[in-house]
Amino acid sequence: MVFRLIGVTGWTLDTIARLTMPQLELVLRGQGQILYPRLKPQLDAQFSKVSSEPNKGNPGGVSDVRRIILDHRERLANPDREPTPQQRKRAEAYAIQYAEYLPAQEGQQAQQAEPLEGLPPETAQAIMDYAAAGLFPSDIWANDVVVLWREIQATAKVEA
Repeated sequence: MVFRLIGVTGWTLDTIARLTMPQLELVLRGQGQILYPRLKPQLDAQFSKVSSEPNKGNPGGVSDVRRIILDHRERLANPDREPTPQQRKRAEAYAIQYAEYLPAQEGQQAQQAEPLEGLPPETAQAIMDYAAAGLFPSDIWANDVVVLWREIQATAKVEA
C-alpha cells in the first residue's frame, strides 16, 4: 500500500520512510485523496449530472444538490441512525463493486469519542440543536463543528 503513494503524490521512498507509523496510517487512511488527481475527471463528469434545479420527481421538488446537503446534515446530526434495508444493500453492493479502491473495513474499530473537557452538557446539546436546525454558517460548520461532532455528542450525553 505504501508504494501507492510514490508517483501519485510526488513523494519519494525516502520521504515515506521517514514517516512514523501513526503518520503513515493517517496518510493511508486517506487513500481516496491520493487517487483524487487520477479520478477527478470521472468525478467531475458524474457530478455534472447532479441538478441544482428542483426535480419534479423528488418529493417536494427538492433539487439533487439540496437533497445531498440535507442527507449529509442528517447523517452528521444522527450518526447512530440505523440505515434502511435498501441503504444497507446499496452500501454492501458498493463495497463489493469498489473493494479494490476502498480501504479495508474489517478489523477496524471506531474510536470511542470522549466528552470535551470544559464544555457543559447543556451547551453541547444546544450546539446539536443549533446544527439540527441548519443554522451554522457553512464555513464554521465545516471547519469548527464537524471535526468535533462526535465529541460534542459524547459531551451532550454526560449526566450533569
